[in-house]
Amino acid sequence: ARAFVRLLAGRLSRNGLQLEYTEGAPGPVVPAEAPKEAGGATASRETARATASAPPGDAPQLDPTTDSSHSAASRVQVHASTECLASMGPVLLVSDLGVGSVVATNAGPAGTSTPTYLAMNPFGCLPALRDLENGVVLGQGSAILRYLAMRFAPELYPPKDPKRRAFIDWAMDVVDCDLAPDALVTVLPLIDFRDGPDDQALAGREASAHLEQFASQFLRERFIGGKRPSAADYKVAPYFFCFAHPAVKVQSEVSCPDRIRQWISDFMAHCPSCELLHTARGHALKQLLDKTEWGSPAAMMLTDPTAAPPEAEDLLSQLAVGRGSVKLYGSSASLDCLGPFMLGLDNKCAELMDKMSGQVVDPEGLLEAEPLRLAPTMKDGDYALAGSAVILRYLAQKFAPRFYLPDPAIRARIDWACDCFAFNGLYEAAVATIHPCLGFGELREDIGALGSALKGRLQQFADVFLRDRFVGGDSPCIADYRVAPFFFAWGHPTLRARCSIIVPERITKFNADFAAAQPTWQDVVGCIWLGAEGGARPEPRATLKPTSPFARPWAQ
Repeated sequence: ARAFVRLLAGRLSRNGLQLEYTEGAPGPVVPAEAPKEAGGATASRETARATASAPPGDAPQLDPTTDSSHSAASRVQVHASTECLASMGPVLLVSDLGVGSVVATNAGPAGTSTPTYLAMNPFGCLPALRDLENGVVLGQGSAILRYLAMRFAPELYPPKDPKRRAFIDWAMDVVDCDLAPDALVTVLPLIDFRDGPDDQALAGREASAHLEQFASQFLRERFIGGKRPSAADYKVAPYFFCFAHPAVKVQSEVSCPDRIRQWISDFMAHCPSCELLHTARGHALKQLLDKTEWGSPAAMMLTDPTAAPPEAEDLLSQLAVGRGSVKLYGSSASLDCLGPFMLGLDNKCAELMDKMSGQVVDPEGLLEAEPLRLAPTMKDGDYALAGSAVILRYLAQKFAPRFYLPDPAIRARIDWACDCFAFNGLYEAAVATIHPCLGFGELREDIGALGSALKGRLQQFADVFLRDRFVGGDSPCIADYRVAPFFFAWGHPTLRARCSIIVPERITKFNADFAAAQPTWQDVVGCIWLGAEGGARPEPRATLKPTSPFARPWAQ
């Protein structure tokens, strides 16, 4: 009853009405702070790609250890903050669906560092989810959005439309890869959550370019979900909302495209909970930006409904798939490509177009992008995708479902592992350690300290996701394919010698188990040019026959 009255009071207040009650009288009492209107958050610099958020401040907070607001109608709890961009996607969705409550959680000793929170999300970043019905606990905003959609609103992540699902996955990854880091240097400095960049004009230009690219790729239809919003639309909403604020334009020199401003108008018409981006007892994102000298009404953040209409209502349905084999474009010199390459070969569902083979015909120029930046790319008929985890999900759902079982709880764990590796510091560590040893860039001056700290990060990943033989349990799943090439490289003697990396025993065991389980693993090992401890590139292994799918012109 308490949760119901709390929800009702919030809905009424947003419509200019008030719910009267008597404190201490018989019956339900509305607490002073509604959980979805409170909180503040932070993101450490190490987890900035995953959580563009705020440091602990004077925002009201609700300690998860004492919150008892859920009732029988509250099926999930989302631990989040209205000041955290990464949190607001799940907050908006759970509020619109009416399936749970929002536990206001700050970063720091009273929030994400409490034993209760760390037991739920050991990585200590926002947001997190607890399912009160089946015990599922989950971190990372994209993984939470997928889970909420699969469990309560399948139309937001359509199970029978692999093209749309993969498109949604791709958009969410681009938000984490590009837009979230842009927000760190263009939005958060304006509300005193961190220092600004050395070159604000450059940061503004880069953010503007990423917004243009995102709009041209993902907003040709009305929403990323087509005619209606999807999980990815909820993910990107708080970022678009902030980038469109006049303060961000004037002070951070970010130009928000009209197409995105129009999207904001359309999304607000479909999403009742968008009010939480406007007002949350002084701690909504707009309220924080309004405190700057360029604060303004919300109307200034939108465009005329006819200013930037979408090209069409549904473009993906017009793309034909399944005409011949799926083609994977990339480079076997890129560890990002090796996971999809292995899954495609192991299940005989994809043809490799390896840039390193020297024998690939590429009339569309899909191999011209830098291999460590945009690879891999996939083509299935007329349909194209990019990104390692995105392609792994698509291949598994369409050709090999045993690697990505349809149960939402199982997929939630797999998605969390993939996103945690990519956006919670491990992938950045790979760029700084593995890539230079492969010949891409130079080692940092502090590589020894970074290498030593990596052992703790890997142990933490193992403690959370490798309690069984693999992330997927007794057999590998797509998350295992995603991390395996990187874990092997970190365990190589060259990385120990040059980067002071000593992997935990659990990672060593994972490497051995995965090698034994995968028929193409020896070919993959031959592709990772690490060689002896000195870092010299090795001669081809005996197992790399000229007909090997990973064969390359080693002499070159």
